[in-house]
Amino acid sequence: MMELQLAKNKLVADNYTCVVVSKGVVCYTSVEKGIKPLMLPLMQDKNIFSNMVLADKIIGKAAALLVIYSGITKVYADTMSSEAKKIFEKNNVHYEYQVEVPYILNRDKTSICPIEKLVEKIDSPDDAYNEIKEFLIK
Repeated sequence: MMELQLAKNKLVADNYTCVVVSKGVVCYTSVEKGIKPLMLPLMQDKNIFSNMVLADKIIGKAAALLVIYSGITKVYADTMSSEAKKIFEKNNVHYEYQVEVPYILNRDKTSICPIEKLVEKIDSPDDAYNEIKEFLIK
């Protein structure tokens, strides 16, 4: 759990949106918002985060499916959706969070996040990755 604590500490201390740790070393950070911090590196290399630990500000269903897709083994989120928790439980991914919410809202908090809507009926990590990739490319 030391790696997860390191990722959490870095997330808070340096105000990142995403921190990935491997073998006790911070190997990736981002200040990008939304799904981009996970998705952009995955578009370059599917295995880039394999067996690593993630701390993120917000993890909903879409991010959870990408975590499974990428092979990340432990996750922390400041805010995590109920759907994300279910995905982690089903796939035996250790998770921790501060606040649980029913779903992730869009940036102006008026509706469900568009990426969450996109994966609403998707349960396959591969299908989620492909749908999100298509969405981001458009």
